Amino acid sequence: MPTRTYNTFYPWIKQDDKIWNPGFIDASNLTGLSTWEWITLWPKSNKLFTTNGAMRGIHIEPQTRTTKNNENFAFWDDWEIYRFDWADLTPVYTVSTWFDVWGFTIIQWDPYFLHRETVSWNTLNLWKSQNYDFTSWVDESYDLQFISHTEVVPIQEYWDEYIFGWSGKVVSLPSTNDPVTWKTNYSIFSWVCNWISTIWNQLYLYNSRWKVHQWNWSSNALSGTNTVNFPPRKVHQTASETFVTSRDWSIYKGNGWQFGTWPLMKFKKSKRLEDNSTYQDKFNFSWTEEVRWQYIASAWDAIYVGCNDWVPWIYIHDNIVLWTRKGFHKAITTNHEGTAIDEIYAIAYDHTQDRVFYSYKAGTTYGIDYVSTVDRESTTTGYGVTEVFTGWTSFKKELNVARISVSNVDATNTAKLYYRINDQEWILLREINWTTEDIYNRQNISKESDWNPFKQFIDIQFKIELTSANNDNTPPTLNELMIDYTIIEA
Repeated sequence: MPTRTYNTFYPWIKQDDKIWNPGFIDASNLTGLSTWEWITLWPKSNKLFTTNGAMRGIHIEPQTRTTKNNENFAFWDDWEIYRFDWADLTPVYTVSTWFDVWGFTIIQWDPYFLHRETVSWNTLNLWKSQNYDFTSWVDESYDLQFISHTEVVPIQEYWDEYIFGWSGKVVSLPSTNDPVTWKTNYSIFSWVCNWISTIWNQLYLYNSRWKVHQWNWSSNALSGTNTVNFPPRKVHQTASETFVTSRDWSIYKGNGWQFGTWPLMKFKKSKRLEDNSTYQDKFNFSWTEEVRWQYIASAWDAIYVGCNDWVPWIYIHDNIVLWTRKGFHKAITTNHEGTAIDEIYAIAYDHTQDRVFYSYKAGTTYGIDYVSTVDRESTTTGYGVTEVFTGWTSFKKELNVARISVSNVDATNTAKLYYRINDQEWILLREINWTTEDIYNRQNISKESDWNPFKQFIDIQFKIELTSANNDNTPPTLNELMIDYTIIEA
C-alpha cells in the first residue's frame, strides 16, 4: 500500500502547495533548526522595552567584545530615541523640532541623525550627539539639506568615516570634519539611486532601472555596470553574500554584482494554508511606506528577514543540517506576550549577546523584543501545515493508518494532530499529553479522536500543533509522521 513520510530535512516552508517531496507549506513558531530530532517550538520572544510609537530603526554598536546597551538604541516615530539600557515608555531623547528621525550614521565616532518634518517632505536635516550620551549634549543646528526622492534612507557608512546621501541622480560625500559645509557631489547616474552597499573597498549602487553600478567613491565615473532581472529596493550585505528584496515582492541572493535568474523565494497567494477561508499572501517580501531601512539581519550563517505575509512575521533562512540546502523557517510570529505581530519595522543582530532584536507593533503595543540565537527556550505555541497531497490521482483514497511519534509531552507540553479532507475544516485526530515509552509517545492512529472512521478523500493535509505552557528548553517535539493509504476508487 502507498505511504508518505513527512519527516525529511528538505528546505522548510515550500513555495508550492502541491510538491513532489513531502513537506510543509505553512508554519508558525515551528522549526527544525534547533534540533536534529525534526520539528519543535522555537524561539521565545523576550521583551526589551515598550515604546510610545513605531521604532523604525535600530542601531547596534558593532565590533564590541562586551555588551554595551548604553550604545545600542532605537529611533523614529514620535521624535523619540530609546537607549537599550532604559525602561518602558522612557525615551532617552526627544527631538525638539518634533521631526521624525529617518536615519543614522557615525562620523568620527559621534552619532549623527537625519530627520525630517513629514513623510512627504523631501528635505533631510542633520543633527548630532556626542559619545551616545543623549542625556547631556545634542546639537540640532546642523543642516545638510539632503534631498531624498527614494523610498529608503539615503545614508551609508563607509569605514566609519563617510556617509553618502543622494538627491535623485546625485551622490554626496560629506566631509568628516564639517559635514554641513563641505561636501562633494557626484552626478554620475542616469537614473535615481535606490541603495548603496559595500563589500570591502568596493561600493555597489542600485538604481531604479534594474542596474547595479560599481564605484570607488572618489571618481566622477562608474567602474562598471551590470543589469539585474528584478527591480531592487532593500539591500543587505554580508561579508560574502548580498540579499535584495525587490519591488516584485521577492527576495534574491547574489554577490553584490551578479544575481541568479530566479529568486530565493517568489511571492505567491494560497488558499490552502492554515486558514483556508480566503487567498493569503505567502513569501511577500515587499517594502512598505512604514518600513524603510533594516528589514534583514545576519546572525551566524543565517539571515532573519521580515515578511508581509497575511500575518507579518520574521523568517529565518538557514539549513537544518549542513549538507542540505537552506530554506525559510517562519520563526517569529508573536511578541513576548504571545500577541500576533501586526507590523515589523526593523531587525538587527547583536553578536556580543547572540540576540536578534526587532521592533514591532502587536495590537496596541509598540516595542523592541529579541530572540536568542543560542538558547532553546521555546515560544508558547506553534503549528505546521503539510502540502496538499493527492497521491497524483483524483480518485478517492482512504487512510489505513497515520503513524506519529512525539517526545517531551506531558500535561503542560502537548501535541495535536489534525487532518483536512478536500479543503474542508480541520478535524482533530489526536491530542497527545503523556509519554508511553521513556520520553516518547508513539501511536498508530486508525480513527478520528471521537472514534469515527477516517473520511475518504481526494486530497488531504495534516496540521501539527505544539504547545508549551512553561516555555522551557525541552518543548514538545514531533519526531515522525507518516501515512499509509489505499486507492479505493480507480
